[in-house]
Amino acid sequence: MVNPNYEAVNTNIINGCVPVVGITENNPENYFHAWPNPTNGLLNISFNSNIDNGSISVFNTLGEKVYSTNVATTSMRSTIDMSAFANGTYFINFTNGETTITKRFIVQK
Repeated sequence: MVNPNYEAVNTNIINGCVPVVGITENNPENYFHAWPNPTNGLLNISFNSNIDNGSISVFNTLGEKVYSTNVATTSMRSTIDMSAFANGTYFINFTNGETTITKRFIVQK
């Protein structure tokens, strides 16, 4: 049975065979990364591919949206200035098409 959560890393065909030299997990959690965590100011965000029509929202622990922006980048990076936010735990939602991923981060000054 083929697991759709994994994909072959190397698919060079040699003599009609496809050698697999590595396997990487095809997991939506890997679509973006945010660091440093905890942050005291700038939160860096990197994406694993170009983003045509995405959005980023930040929520506090009460579920209130405290930040929102649209993302369209070919640089595969973005930054959010969190220096005006109070210390505490926040959740960042990244949406691209039908995929939404939520990650937790902390503001600590």
